[in-house]
Amino acid sequence: MRQHGPPAPAGGPLTLGTLFDNFEAAMKAVGRYRDVYGRCRKRFTAFFGASAAVRSLDEHELERYVHARRHGTLVIGGKALPAVRARAIEEELTVLRTVLRWATRKRTETGARLLAEMPVLVWDIPTEANPRRPMLAATEYEQMLAKAWDVDPRFWLALVLCHETGRRLNSVRQLRWSDCDTTATTITWRPENEKNGIGSTTPMTDAARDALTRYRRHVGGIGDAWIFPGREPADALVRDQFYLWWKRCREAAELPATKGAGFHTLRRKLASDLATAPLAMVKALGGWKHPHVVVSIYQQPTVEQQRAVLDKRTRFAVGE
Repeated sequence: MRQHGPPAPAGGPLTLGTLFDNFEAAMKAVGRYRDVYGRCRKRFTAFFGASAAVRSLDEHELERYVHARRHGTLVIGGKALPAVRARAIEEELTVLRTVLRWATRKRTETGARLLAEMPVLVWDIPTEANPRRPMLAATEYEQMLAKAWDVDPRFWLALVLCHETGRRLNSVRQLRWSDCDTTATTITWRPENEKNGIGSTTPMTDAARDALTRYRRHVGGIGDAWIFPGREPADALVRDQFYLWWKRCREAAELPATKGAGFHTLRRKLASDLATAPLAMVKALGGWKHPHVVVSIYQQPTVEQQRAVLDKRTRFAVGE
């Protein structure tokens, strides 16, 4: 039986709102829709207009969008979003390019492509010259851990799991009890919760197992129930709440606020702690899609790690 694609745009050219409607439906159907798509959709439709023709997008329009994001003049719901650095703009424009490319490959019920061709020929996407990539020091983690339970048990568990697994907060906060097998000591990461859409199963450390056991005794929890339930039973707890707790925990531990720091510092910490481990193992444990991302973006080898390698220089040179 032929699988039907999205309906053909009726009564005029493809609009930005219709484009994102089709993209969202297609991605959700295969479990690959991510929160970032929704955030970017709100920003693009607020700036360009949901009824704007996709074919009206060009290099000049993208330049206007970049200027608005850099200077904090993009307004959503009557409130101007704060100015952002190049990294945030890069992510948003990359999403737009992804959606447009998808539309040029997706066929409608009539067999025509949803979008005949890419409206933007030149993508001058800003990149961060000196990106901020702070990493949480081991001593800071221990200080935060000592205060985390008092801030909130849910934050304490999220802090431990992010540290022990190196996974993104969005992956951790959407875990269900059935994903965490404390007997087999494994965690299953569902593809719909992963940024790259790739699911996997990884071993669970003793610290992660003990934390899950303690938390479960405190709150209960079985089956497919969320480990971090939101206000609505069908939803996981929103990510903003975890960052509010992060700030409160830093204050309780009398640690300075670090701009750009958050749960992602723990992802960098895992990659850096395992800097001398086989790259394939690091990639699998952290759920990275490409090894070069681990090396070029996440790993920050310490002086001690570099010194240990230098101490073995002779052995490396002779091929031992």
